[in-house]
Amino acid sequence: MVISMRLKKLQFIYQQSIRTQLISIILLTTLILVSSSMFASNYLSNKIFTKAAIDNANAISRALAQNFLKIILQDSTDIAADTTSALKAFPDIIDMYLYDSNGLAVFQYHKHQQTQVKAPPKIVRRAYTKINQEALVVFMPAIYDKMNFGYLYFSLSTEQLNQWINILQLITLVIMLILIPLSFMIARYSQQLFSNPLIELTSNMKKVESNHDYSIRIATTQKNEIGELYNGFNNMLETIESSNTALNDQKYALDQAAIVSISDLKGKILYVNEQLAKISAYTSEELIGQNHNIMNSGYHDEQFFKHLWETIEAGKIWRGEVKNKAKDNSFYWVDTTIIPFLDKEQKPYQYLAIRYEITDRKKAELELKQLNETLEQRVAERTLALEESNKMLMEAEKMAALGSLVAGVAHEINTPVGIGVTASSHLQKELQFLKEDIDNNKITKRILNEFIEDSSETAEIILKNLERTAVLVKSFKQVASDQSNDEIRHYDISEYLNEIILSLKPKLKKYKHKIEINCNKDIMVKNHPGAISQIITNFINNSLIYAFKKEEEGTISISVNLIDTTIKLTYHDNGKGIDKSSIKKIFEPFFTTNRTHGGTGLGLHIVYNLVTQSLKGNISCQSSLGKGTTFTLEFPQNIT
Repeated sequence: MVISMRLKKLQFIYQQSIRTQLISIILLTTLILVSSSMFASNYLSNKIFTKAAIDNANAISRALAQNFLKIILQDSTDIAADTTSALKAFPDIIDMYLYDSNGLAVFQYHKHQQTQVKAPPKIVRRAYTKINQEALVVFMPAIYDKMNFGYLYFSLSTEQLNQWINILQLITLVIMLILIPLSFMIARYSQQLFSNPLIELTSNMKKVESNHDYSIRIATTQKNEIGELYNGFNNMLETIESSNTALNDQKYALDQAAIVSISDLKGKILYVNEQLAKISAYTSEELIGQNHNIMNSGYHDEQFFKHLWETIEAGKIWRGEVKNKAKDNSFYWVDTTIIPFLDKEQKPYQYLAIRYEITDRKKAELELKQLNETLEQRVAERTLALEESNKMLMEAEKMAALGSLVAGVAHEINTPVGIGVTASSHLQKELQFLKEDIDNNKITKRILNEFIEDSSETAEIILKNLERTAVLVKSFKQVASDQSNDEIRHYDISEYLNEIILSLKPKLKKYKHKIEINCNKDIMVKNHPGAISQIITNFINNSLIYAFKKEEEGTISISVNLIDTTIKLTYHDNGKGIDKSSIKKIFEPFFTTNRTHGGTGLGLHIVYNLVTQSLKGNISCQSSLGKGTTFTLEFPQNIT
C-alpha cells in the first residue's frame, strides 16, 4: 500500500511540466542542503563546545591540583580560603566539591552563596561528564604528579555555550531565508534557460505531429547541448522531409509503372492506385473495402490460392502470374508480387501487391506455343534435311580428298609408266633392227651380244618402274578403298600410316618438310581405316597450308601408343601455331582463319565428327603462337 502511494506520487511528479519539475528539484535540493548544514553545524558545535568545556575543566583541575592536594593532606582553612578566592577567578564554575580517597567531601565551593548548604553529590568513583541546558557536570580523579589523591566534582555554566549555539542557529536560519528566495530565483532563471527551449521544441513537435508539416525549422544561437538538440530536430525534419519527397516520388513512379494495392490479413482491400482501377474497370471506391475475390477469374484452382496464402501468412514473398477478371467480364493477366509487412514479432499485419500487366505477353506465349506445335514437324523435317546435307557434305569432302589422291597418284604413276613405255619402245626398235640383220644375213656375234646387253638393261628398267607402279597402285587402291567406304576391318596401324604418307607423296615432294612416324609395329586395331586416312590427310593438308610458309623446312610427327585398350594418336607440327581465341572455336563448322585462301572451315569439323562418331573417341587441340600445334586423339583399339 505504501509502495503504491509512493508510485502514485512519483507518477504525479512525472506528469508535471519540466518547468515545475526543475523549480521543485532546485528548491527541494536547497532545503535538504540547508537543513543538513544546520544539523551538522549544531551537532559539530555541541561537540566542539562540549570538548572545550571539558578541556577547560581539566585545565582548572590541573591549575588547582596543588591547592587541592594541600587541602586533602593539611586540612588547612587558609588554603581552602585561598582556593575559594582562586575559583572566583573562573566565572564559568558554578560549584565544586573535593573528595579524599575515602570519598569524604573535604572542600566545597558555590559561586552563589546559598542560605542552605547544598548536600554534596554522591560519589560514584568513576569519571563522567554530563551536559544539559544549564550546566556541564564533570566528575574526575584529582591527579597530581601522576598520583590520584582524591576526586573532584564541579559544574560549569553552559550559558555562553548556549549563546554561541543560538547565534549559530540564527545565522543558519538567516542563511536559509536568504538561500530559499535565491534558489527560487536560480530555479526561475534555470527554467528560462533550459525549459523554455524544451517547451518551444515540444510546441513545434506538436505542430509537426498535428499538421504533418515537416518544413518547420527552429532557429537558435546556442552552441551547447540545447543548440545540438535544436539542430538535431531540424536535421531530423529535413531528413524526414527529404525521405517523404523521395518516397512520394517513388510512389508516383510505382503508380505510373505498376498496379498497386494494399490489403489486410483477410484480403480486404485498403488501398488501390489508379492503374488497378483502370485495368479492372472498377472505381477506387468500388474496390476499397472489398475482398480481392471480386477480381477472381476462376482460372486458377484452389491449390494455387492455398499455396499463395500459406506463403504470405508465413511472412514470405510470393511471386506468380495471375489471371483476373475485370468488371466488364474481360480477362487480363498480371505478373504479381505480394510482399507481407511484418510487425516487431515478425508476423504479417498487411500485404502489399505489386502487379505488372502481361496480357499481351501471355497472348504472344499462347500464339508461340501454337506456332511451336506446328514448327516441331518443320524442325524435324529440317533436321532430317540437315543430317542428309551433312552426310552429303562429308561425302563431298571424301570425294574431294579422293580426287586429290587420284590426281596425285596418277601424276606419280605417270613417271614410271612413261619410262616403261619408252624402254619398251626402245626394246621394240632394237628387236626390229635385229630381225632386219637376221633377214639380211648380217647377224654377227658382236651385234647379238650388244642386243642381249641392251635388252637386259631395258628389261631391268621396265621391271623396276613396273614394280614402283605396282606399289603405288596397291597403296592407292587400299587408301582409296578405305576412303570410299565405311567398312570396319583389322589392320596394322603402323603399316597403314605409312601407306597414307606414301599416297600423299606426290603432294609432299613439293615441300621440304620432314614426316616422322613413331609407332610400334604389330599394333592391330579394328575400326574404320577410312576415318584414320581422312583425319591424317586433313591434318597434313592443314599443316602444309596454314602452319608453314612454302619455303620453310618444318617437321610433322605422328606418334601412336597403346594404353590398355585405348589408342592414343598424337599429331604435331612445329609451325606458327594457333592463338587462344581460335582454339576455342577450331572444331566449329565454317570456322577458318584463312578463308581468303579458299578455306571452308569444314575440315576440322569433319575430323571432329569422324573421331567422335566413327572412331567412338575424343579429340583435343593444344597450341600457342610460335610453338606449333598438337592434336591428341584417343579412341578404342577395337570397335564393333
